[in-house]
Amino acid sequence: MKLLRCTAIALVAFGAGLFTVHHAAAASYASYTCTGGTIPAGTYGSLYVRGPCQPASGDSTFYGNITVGNARPGTTAEFDASSQVPDFEVYGSVLVLTNSIALIGCRPPPQGSCSAYGGAYISGSVSSRAALAVILVDNEIEGGVSLGGGGGGVNCNSNALLGGSPLYSDVTDNYIAGNVVISGLQTCWFGVIDNYVDGNTTVSYNRSADPDSTEIASNYFNGNLSCFNNSPPAQLGDSGGSPNYVGGTASGECAGLGGGGP
Repeated sequence: MKLLRCTAIALVAFGAGLFTVHHAAAASYASYTCTGGTIPAGTYGSLYVRGPCQPASGDSTFYGNITVGNARPGTTAEFDASSQVPDFEVYGSVLVLTNSIALIGCRPPPQGSCSAYGGAYISGSVSSRAALAVILVDNEIEGGVSLGGGGGGVNCNSNALLGGSPLYSDVTDNYIAGNVVISGLQTCWFGVIDNYVDGNTTVSYNRSADPDSTEIASNYFNGNLSCFNNSPPAQLGDSGGSPNYVGGTASGECAGLGGGGP
């Protein structure tokens, strides 16, 4: 993680002041729209991703929201901020729209490497609306994570947008201060693995082609964990992970997945 979790918690006490500073900073920097290619390292207001784009190898700061979507006809908005960015900070939220893809933090093998850098710092939330894939690995997210619908269909077909991998969604190795809600995905595979979540987590009405999907393992859930109407049902799977620590109540399909420790 870029910031220690205790530091992130301490920052809450200064939230009002930080909002004022970041709001003023957002007004001071121009927004950037990428329709394809590399986003130069630098400091910006908001970012609009309209095609296949990735940040350059260098420090990047956004004092506004990042919106991935509304691509040109015949293209897919794909934001790949994984593994190549030494310092990537967003003082706003990230929204991934219909038929778009976002990879933020670290892209695991075989498509990438997780050894070069840590992930992003996001002061707001990460949410998707019928996105094709959302992959969040090794990030610090001060808001919540909400993945709603999309996923590209209940199949494991090879997809060129992910280097030949099937479409999937992944929430792994993140610190998330808010709630996590994953609902209505139709995809090959998705998992919630080895995260620290301060809020409540709900996983519901998801459909996956891989029988090993809906992996909920090795997480520290400070709040409640609720899983229902998923196919396949929530499971530890073959990740080699341990049962989840649940500070609140584990219910539904996840009732038997609680326990363990941090």
